[in-house]
Amino acid sequence: MSVDMKTDFPYDPKVLLTIHTDKPAEAGIAIRIPSWASGEMSVLVNGKKKVSGNPGSYVNIYQKWIDGDNISFVLPIEFRLTKYTGEEQFPDRGSYALEYGPVLMALVNIKGDEKNLVLPVEYNKLIKNLKPVTGKPLHFDIAGNSDFVYIPYFEVQDEPFSCFP
Repeated sequence: MSVDMKTDFPYDPKVLLTIHTDKPAEAGIAIRIPSWASGEMSVLVNGKKKVSGNPGSYVNIYQKWIDGDNISFVLPIEFRLTKYTGEEQFPDRGSYALEYGPVLMALVNIKGDEKNLVLPVEYNKLIKNLKPVTGKPLHFDIAGNSDFVYIPYFEVQDEPFSCFP
């Protein structure tokens, strides 16, 4: 028995697992629901809901599998802010990292000003002001501000950026 996985994560939260077996086989398959998941996750077998579970847990599916059976789910993913608690504290303003599921986002100053990487919106209003950039998965503009964009940290090249603006 083998399993193929098809996904474009983190750009798309959908996951499809396809079972391959020469003959029907009884087996258990455990699916991990990541601790960063934003809520309960349903798992479907051949298009029908089989089980659901909470972040930081596993769901187990035990059944007789035949060739071509599939398991699918959508990872529950949302933005969250994490307060910076490192060495360099900024008492007049807090510093927060923006994460999208497990992806650390970087605030990029697209005008190239290395000295101006201060978040242009209050942290508690940031998430509702993020707008997807058309044609650029996981890139987000901040409504009303054309100088900055959030991109995945792993995509940062030479531009000025901060993960804790």
